Amino acid sequence: MRRCEFEYDLPESRIAQTPLEDRDTARLLVLERESGNIEHTRFDKLHEFITRGDLLVLNNTRVMKCRLLGHRDIGGGKVELFLLRKIEDGIYEALGKASRPLRPGSRLVFGQGRLTATVLEKDGRKLRVSLDAKQGGIDEVLDQIAEMPLPPYIKRPKGPDAADEMLYQTVYSRRPGAVAAPTAGLHFTRKYLDNLADLGIEFAEITVHTGLGSFTPIRTEQIEDHEMP
Repeated sequence: MRRCEFEYDLPESRIAQTPLEDRDTARLLVLERESGNIEHTRFDKLHEFITRGDLLVLNNTRVMKCRLLGHRDIGGGKVELFLLRKIEDGIYEALGKASRPLRPGSRLVFGQGRLTATVLEKDGRKLRVSLDAKQGGIDEVLDQIAEMPLPPYIKRPKGPDAADEMLYQTVYSRRPGAVAAPTAGLHFTRKYLDNLADLGIEFAEITVHTGLGSFTPIRTEQIEDHEMP
């Protein structure tokens, strides 16, 4: 498959900036595999297309507050950093962005010094993180000084707020580790999940954290040649 086969125009006016008040009333497109027929309906009609004994697999990953806004220790240039995953104690895989390249040895400051990071690999892909000893563990510090990473097509001039932190999680999220939500599950409500259970639908959970691969652009013309990090 070629990359150009996936290109399409999506006007900004068609990109919702906030979800519907009732998540499960969002539109749902159903494709019948055998006939190719397409039906437009609502998400809360999903039970009409599945039957008793069918299994729904839910990804229980939870989006971390991992977007850090800070500055260089020397020079003061602005820095944006995404902590992606812990490699070992004090060492993290990250995605960094700054006005000038982040080179090994650069020291970065966040939260007025509550968290500092030393770049170990170029572009901030690997960091050594240090905390103010009085501030507690890294999860506690991140919860206080970091932001939830929202997709770039959701515009928040002042950054995510408390409502976003709730709305950009699935209702069954419970295992922190993702840098982006499994968006297909955002339309489920707890009430609708209970209704499906009453209809005999079965559930299983997996944990798949969305990481750096979600943000890596596809640069190869042949999709099969693209390598996910």
